[in-house]
Amino acid sequence: MPDHPRRDPADVLDHATGKVRVLARQCATCIFRSSDPMHLGPERIREVIEENLKAGALLTCHATLPYGQYPHFGPAVCAGFWARHRNAVPAGRLAQLLLGTIRIPPPAHDNDHCQEAPMPHDSYGRSPGKGQVDSAPLRGRRIRLICTCDPHTRLQPGALGTVTGVDSLGTLLIHWDEGSRLGLIPDEDEFEILDPTPPDTGDTC
Repeated sequence: MPDHPRRDPADVLDHATGKVRVLARQCATCIFRSSDPMHLGPERIREVIEENLKAGALLTCHATLPYGQYPHFGPAVCAGFWARHRNAVPAGRLAQLLLGTIRIPPPAHDNDHCQEAPMPHDSYGRSPGKGQVDSAPLRGRRIRLICTCDPHTRLQPGALGTVTGVDSLGTLLIHWDEGSRLGLIPDEDEFEILDPTPPDTGDTC
């Protein structure tokens, strides 16, 4: 239990360790879920994301707000926002470079409704669709975007990029050709890992 039940909603630091509290997975009503469980609509979701990006701040999960259903849980960073935008805000970069993070499960109510486990690190292979992966490493592989539930991104279906790694939450880290660093979440976003280009041996038929 956090040491201060009425702390600031933006205070996502773990007071015992000094690390940033990040949810280990999306809560049941996360705004990044494609089903829009809170019925906010794409425009309102986009506004929420843009407000945090403009402020350079991490988005606190609404299920962990001190004036919500679990006032003693303590604020924690939204798993969906962290997966996609942590490198886009100074607070996210600071957390990764200096402070460190501590991963915590969503509040008790969400644990009853959201039991999916994080995907293992660097465990993905070709994914022709949504979350269909095998055990081959992906680092350096080319990827094509089919669809993302992130309402803020300007990436269009068909965008190409290169996978740079997989984080501990299972998010694919990608350097898109057009400059974006948007990460993709299997089972939430749709993508295709492209077959490696065979080397040119100079042989002709």
